Amino acid sequence: MLRTTLLRRSEIDNPLDRRQARVTIITILGYLLLALWLGPFPAYSLEKVSAVNTSISGGYAPLWVGKEKQAFEQYGLDIHLIYMRGTIPTSAALANGEIEFIQAGASTYIPYAARGGDVILLGCLSNIVLDYVLLSNPL
Repeated sequence: MLRTTLLRRSEIDNPLDRRQARVTIITILGYLLLALWLGPFPAYSLEKVSAVNTSISGGYAPLWVGKEKQAFEQYGLDIHLIYMRGTIPTSAALANGEIEFIQAGASTYIPYAARGGDVILLGCLSNIVLDYVLLSNPL
């Protein structure tokens, strides 16, 4: 185990102790210079994602709270929340690739997926049986 002790120059009697102190100081300065040379790592850019909710109600709070508390940023996502009324315009926007995911009732999207629609039903945001799902357009 490496043990480092900082001593005053007058407390170092043995020349080998002085050499060890010098090596320790040079090592610390080397690590400091290396850290300064590398600098801070560049911030990665967040992936911009458009998310749609189809209703203004408490059931859609996870999207709003996640956006306000910046929960999506820790996963590398910059979420742009959009409110769109109705499932037909949101389905068209998802199918055309204008948006990346929808939080909406599943009753429209289950038949669409059953007929071969290119969507993925991710799940329910509640612990009771509701027809809310999160949809994604696989790229």
